[in-house]
Amino acid sequence: MTGNSLITLAVVAASLVAVQCMSKPDFCDKYDCPPFDTQKFDGYELRSTSRELTLELRNKITGKRIKMTVPVATKVQALGGGQFRYTMMFYVPGANPPTPNDSDVEIITMPARDVYVRTFYKWFFMAGNSEYVSETDELRTTLDSNGAQYDVSSYYQVGYTSPFWPLRKHHEVWLDRA
Repeated sequence: MTGNSLITLAVVAASLVAVQCMSKPDFCDKYDCPPFDTQKFDGYELRSTSRELTLELRNKITGKRIKMTVPVATKVQALGGGQFRYTMMFYVPGANPPTPNDSDVEIITMPARDVYVRTFYKWFFMAGNSEYVSETDELRTTLDSNGAQYDVSSYYQVGYTSPFWPLRKHHEVWLDRA
């Protein structure tokens, strides 16, 4: 991220909404992860989430260690003039997220939603910003060719694998369905 980037840390909480057929995906591994329903297309997926998402920043919010969850998502919004706002969010299961003790951290509740998803993998290292941008461009091209409508004002860089895991890491880009 450059000096022209604005970084915001966020907390996103989850309230479970009872929905049938939605399940935790296998790539969440041992971590808590929101369930969703998936429709697969050529080159992308359409996911429906059954939860509002709440994200938190581990030690920064409560001053104590909190169990790791996935996904870790960063919302990227273009502000114009080469500037971007990056909002990093961590999934928090349950209805009562921890109260932040830092004024730079806020609780954000994301409503249940439909997102277009493109999955990609990296070996050994985490994906960088340029890889997320490239994958997002590929997803937009695919969606455009299929006539799909999506929010053009932002996208999400999403990771499901611990940065300490030494092998293949699961990454995604999301675009909100319009």
